Formats: sequence, structure tokens, C-alpha cells
Amino acid sequence: MHKSLRKAYKKLTKPERTLAKKESLKNFLHGEGQYIYQNNTSGELDLPKKPLEGPKKIPKNGQFLGDSYFMQMVRTNDLRLIKEIIMENKLITEQPPTITENGAVELVQPKNAKKKLNEQAPQEQKKNVLLTEDPVGGIVIVD
Repeated sequence: MHKSLRKAYKKLTKPERTLAKKESLKNFLHGEGQYIYQNNTSGELDLPKKPLEGPKKIPKNGQFLGDSYFMQMVRTNDLRLIKEIIMENKLITEQPPTITENGAVELVQPKNAKKKLNEQAPQEQKKNVLLTEDPVGGIVIVD
């Protein structure tokens, strides 16, 4: 390590160094996107981090949902990339995404969807509608 870096590192207190190490590890393990991977080894594979969906220990030919972090294992031929899951539209529900063999199943709203304010046809709408038999509801107005 260079002397100037060592000096800057030593100026941190022990809790600050611990926090800096945790932040560095978090950034190192960070990945983006969603991909379906398959174990390409001849035995059980223990993943370096927990996948988005599925167990951490993947059996032979087992599949799991992970992020771009696992692409480094595709390059070493430990994993095989099956499919990239593309999320294009904005979700309209707060439900977690459901992943199937055909990809992600999500409820999405089209970009050019027209909102219907009233489902009745214009000729069926009535202008004056009496909601109750007694509109005053038993209230007596005193002058």
C-alpha cells in the first residue's frame, strides 16, 4: 500500500474503518438486473452471496435468479446464463415480481393507456337522481 494511502487509512478510528470495510464489501457484492442462471458444474455449487431467489447452495443443473454479480461465474464456466429478465414498463402494483420459466410475470400499465372516467354510456347518464326517499333525512329546519 502506498504511504499516502496508509496515512489516510490510519487517520480513521476503528469504528469508522469497520464501517468503511462494510461499505466497500457492499459495493463489491452489488449487482444490477435479473438473470436466470444454471449450475454448470458436476456437483453442488456454493454461491459467494445469496441470490435474489433460490437457495445459496445450488444442486447439479439447478437454476436460480440472480443479478449481474454472478456474471463473473459465467466467465469461469461455473454457471450458465439461461435468460435475462427485462423489466421495461412501470409496475402498477406493489406485489413482488413473480418469476416463471417464461420470464417475469408482472401487471403493467401501457404507456398510452386512456383512463375511463365513467363506465356508463353517455346516453344512459341521468341528470337528476334521487338518492333516498327522504332527502332531508329527518332533519327539521327551524327558522
